[in-house]
Amino acid sequence: IARIQSQQALRESEQTLQAFLEKQQSLQEIGIQLSAIENPIDLYEKAIELGSEKLGFERLGLYLLDPTQKFVHGTFGIGIDGVLRNEYNEVLVLADEPWMHGFIYGEDRLIVNEDVDLFENREVIGHGWSITAALWVRNKAIGVMFSDNLLSQTPLNPYQPELMAAYAA
Repeated sequence: IARIQSQQALRESEQTLQAFLEKQQSLQEIGIQLSAIENPIDLYEKAIELGSEKLGFERLGLYLLDPTQKFVHGTFGIGIDGVLRNEYNEVLVLADEPWMHGFIYGEDRLIVNEDVDLFENREVIGHGWSITAALWVRNKAIGVMFSDNLLSQTPLNPYQPELMAAYAA
């Protein structure tokens, strides 16, 4: 029985590795596609679209830090219906979100929560995992990306946090 379990664990590990390698290849292809987009609004929209379609982040959102560093403003995201939407009306006040200070003012680049409440318009709408990755340019925070598993409730894959960090980089 131990041998069978060992073989099954090895197969699962190989499958996870193969999936990760495929996502890494997709990440490179996405980088090429995004680098050709000149309009920032089109870039934000396409980044969310491709992050969902090609990297498998089912609910994904992109928020940008305003110049005063007091707010983050939404751009685009995948809603609870699984559809890409404009989120420019979403604003988070950093003073009300102390957990975000590590991203904006410190060295934090990634937060992974495997068992948390999931939100929509500041209301709890489910439970699952969430990943938040900082967007940095030249050692300066410019925003954050959020993802969670509200729609499918699938377990967090071991490679997803690092993939999200790489996508946000």
